[in-house]
Amino acid sequence: MFLLDPDQNVAGVMKTRLQRGTWNSITDGYGVLWFAGDLRFGGALAHPADPADPTVSYADAVPQRPAGASPGDSVLVEELQRQAIGWTFGQL
Repeated sequence: MFLLDPDQNVAGVMKTRLQRGTWNSITDGYGVLWFAGDLRFGGALAHPADPADPTVSYADAVPQRPAGASPGDSVLVEELQRQAIGWTFGQL
């Protein structure tokens, strides 16, 4: 689940199993939910339709990799570091 900020940018990515009532209330798949917690760690989600008796779902944050990083980048980075050290301190 993607949580968007007011400018429609992704503020956080959560892994959750929504309660049936919450899922059914989001008919277009793009609804408004209340979130209480920390986007880095997770929190609770609820639909604002019935604030007196909300249906709460719990969500865990999905760790995000930095943009542009891929698993193969580490080999390239290590080689570039090795070459830079060699040029700086003499050929290794």
